Amino acid sequence: MVKEAIILAGGFGTRLQSVVSDLPKPMAQVNNQPFLNYQLNYLKKYGVTKVILSVGYLHDKITAYYKSEFNGLQIDYSIESEPLGTGGGIRKAIELCSNNTVLVLNGDSFFDIDLHSFSNHHLTFNADCTLALREVENASRYGTIELSPGEGNRGRKIISFKEKNNIPGNGIINGGVYL
Repeated sequence: MVKEAIILAGGFGTRLQSVVSDLPKPMAQVNNQPFLNYQLNYLKKYGVTKVILSVGYLHDKITAYYKSEFNGLQIDYSIESEPLGTGGGIRKAIELCSNNTVLVLNGDSFFDIDLHSFSNHHLTFNADCTLALREVENASRYGTIELSPGEGNRGRKIISFKEKNNIPGNGIINGGVYL
């Protein structure tokens, strides 16, 4: 199983600013604790021992809260002085990793999958990158993903990413979990 993870927690959270204007989005309170706590505990449950928090906007709130450890997890920080986007954030944070295979999670969503199975799938197909996908009934508020033909979703390849189109209908979306 993967021992290191990156959580992308550097965005501005513009849609939530009316609710949590003084906090970065991953620090929004859910049931009286920061949302990020749920992700960190989830990673610990699957044996992750080190987490790199890729932070930017209001990063001082996150670093002051978590410091260098949370519930037995080692915490390091990759601080963006300017927004780098998803790919840039991953690229900068991966410099702090010591393993070749790293789990990456979006810091503003929670997609509960079996990380052991996800990791085994990644290794079985000797993939360069594996994304956790989900089929939803109404994909209008998400970008969607087109897969190669085949039986089921296992082992199929991503052909394209399509931008949000605001047209109701089912579709396959990115779950924000990557290996």
